[in-house]
Amino acid sequence: MLVRHYYWLILPFILSLGCLREKPLTHDETGHVIEIAKRFLVKEGIRADDFPVAYVTNLKESWIIIFSERSPHPPGSDLTVKISKDDGQISLIRGD
Repeated sequence: MLVRHYYWLILPFILSLGCLREKPLTHDETGHVIEIAKRFLVKEGIRADDFPVAYVTNLKESWIIIFSERSPHPPGSDLTVKISKDDGQISLIRGD
């Protein structure tokens, strides 16, 4: 249960394992991936401006973008967007 509420604190450490990561994204690539994730959030009916980006990582199979909460959202309402490199599929993981 504790891991479920604090996954966004633990996830960057897990993702920082060398065997899972590829080269770091450049500034332009990071901006592009973040824009794709924000457009996806808007399609899902979520105001992307309410969730600033907390972390972006480049994995072998996907990009992970973690958006942190900003008040007035309740604690634990962080969002993680996963973008698959293979098929471009985008998925949303809620932190609540």
